[in-house]
Amino acid sequence: VVIPTLDWEMATFSTPVLGLLLFACMAVFPAIVLPSAPCMWLAGITFGYGYGFLLIMAGTSLGMSLPYFIGSLFHEKIH
Repeated sequence: VVIPTLDWEMATFSTPVLGLLLFACMAVFPAIVLPSAPCMWLAGITFGYGYGFLLIMAGTSLGMSLPYFIGSLFHEKIH
């Protein structure tokens, strides 16, 4: 299952587009209550330890902050 997925993503997307897509996946999925772990896994496998780690850290930082800011924006309406 993993190898065909990696082959498909490398053939379909260029490296910068794939990085942007995985970053967006890790940043937006937690806000809409979807798991972002598969995106982290693909980022680590595709970009390696160094760039994969940086991509995952940036994406998850935004992914954790975005729901917090959405919640604080609608805090009064939720209460």
